[in-house]
Amino acid sequence: MSEVLLEVDQVLDENETNLRRICKHICEKKKRQCKFSALKNCDYCVEHLAFNKETDHVGKRVICPLDPKHSVYEKNLEKHLKKCNSRIKYLGDFDIKDVNLKDDENLDFERNLDYKLNIDLNNKPLLKNISQDSKTYKQLNENELRAIIEFVNELDEKFNLYELEFDKLDDKFINEELTKKGEFHQKHLKQISSIVSHVNVLIDSNKGEEEESCCLVELGAGRGKLSCWFDQSRRNKIKNNNSNSNIKNCNIVLLERGCQKHKFDSLLKQNCQEDNSEFARIRIDLKDVFINKIPLVKKSSKYILYGKHVCGCATDFSIRCLKKSLEDQNENKIKFLGFILALCCHHVCEWDYFCEVCLVGRQVDVKKIQHLPLNLFLDIKDPKLEEYNYSLNTKLFYYVESEVTLENSMIYATLQYNE
Repeated sequence: MSEVLLEVDQVLDENETNLRRICKHICEKKKRQCKFSALKNCDYCVEHLAFNKETDHVGKRVICPLDPKHSVYEKNLEKHLKKCNSRIKYLGDFDIKDVNLKDDENLDFERNLDYKLNIDLNNKPLLKNISQDSKTYKQLNENELRAIIEFVNELDEKFNLYELEFDKLDDKFINEELTKKGEFHQKHLKQISSIVSHVNVLIDSNKGEEEESCCLVELGAGRGKLSCWFDQSRRNKIKNNNSNSNIKNCNIVLLERGCQKHKFDSLLKQNCQEDNSEFARIRIDLKDVFINKIPLVKKSSKYILYGKHVCGCATDFSIRCLKKSLEDQNENKIKFLGFILALCCHHVCEWDYFCEVCLVGRQVDVKKIQHLPLNLFLDIKDPKLEEYNYSLNTKLFYYVESEVTLENSMIYATLQYNE
């Protein structure tokens, strides 16, 4: 970060009666001076002490090498690195670094694009340069942007990319709560209502043994709001004897790499304890998690992977989570019950993490391609599942109206036994 400094300013505080000294640091991204109050006998605020060239009476401040967003006194650095929240932590057997990144055999995307879509990038030099340089949207010039638009339109004409089915379900309990909420909360609850209903359909369709347990693994869980509403809906169904499932206990696992407010965790813990179920929140990046080795997944008879608006490359990691877990299935104990992922707008995708066509199978029927970023998912062939006479049924559809959200598409996958 550049360190262009200004003289310390004096500004009026909110009540416009007292002058206060503001921090001398220039925020590079915002192109302005920091507005935080400077510390006593110092020209910088507590956030930017590391940029102070003068050593105070305690010592020199340095930026933490694990997370540049905070600083620490140099004499305490070694001790800080052992307890810093950004340090690498080993969480267990399921914590395998980069397990859900690209496979070695799937690195040549251009070959697969040519083979699967019958489109040769050599005839599209602008597109080829964009892919080779891994350019972001902001780095594109007008001609390159037009080339991408023309390319998408060409694919749309060939494969009808956006002609998806509409399959919205409603949860009675959540819909009743809708009337008590404002417009902003209604928007999210309408999406949650449909997602929860699709999850309940999966659970109710299970024909396993009596008192089986199911583990719901929420991918990119954030605060855990989706799982909290699922739990309340399920409890309401059981209370009113509306549940048709043989599954007695639902364990819940939240996977999230960020440090979110855990306002829903206490309610989930309490409800799970009352139902003799278990709850766990795991702070981990989706690229590093091996689903089948999570303790609660191992203890449960079945598991479902689901999530709402899993952003950007996390969608690709989620699909690889499914792929890795299916490859690890045991013939006598198929635990996978379903995969439900409400998609985001893919605004933070990275080319290096993109989940290509060949990642999920070498026999993708191009006529089934219905959505450009997700052409990879519509016909998954897993040799190990086929060996056990199972196949994976997948579909992509709109789960709510576009008036509710433009991010209204969902991936839905279930196992089918081939008799």
